[in-house]
Amino acid sequence: MVPDKRLSQAAAMNTNFRNLALWAIIGLLVVALVMLFQQPSQRTAVRDITYSELLSQIEQGRVHDVTIAGNEVLGHFNDNRVFSTYTPDEANLIPRLQAKNISISAKPLHEGGGWLMSLLLNALHGLWQVESQTLNGDAG
Repeated sequence: MVPDKRLSQAAAMNTNFRNLALWAIIGLLVVALVMLFQQPSQRTAVRDITYSELLSQIEQGRVHDVTIAGNEVLGHFNDNRVFSTYTPDEANLIPRLQAKNISISAKPLHEGGGWLMSLLLNALHGLWQVESQTLNGDAG
């Protein structure tokens, strides 16, 4: 009878592993979908420029607007091309932008669907705990 008990335990573990793998795949698909639709505005062609080039473009009057999030700057040239750059901790960028009457917006580093990602990760963690208990035989 001992070999039959081992076979049934192995079959149960295979079933549990398949369930866990299925949930992991579903979780990854959900995360991928959330990330796909979270920031559709980032799909436009964004030209990465150096900080020096940003300063030069500002002085030449070619920058229309900027949005600053921490050290990241996303903006538009006068011809509506989108650019982005990373700024050092420099205090005189804002006065330069204001001197050229460039529209300035600021936003937090992480804006938008952060709560959705947090909820999804918490749900996946809870699912992992339930599956772990099931695999260990602690459920019930």
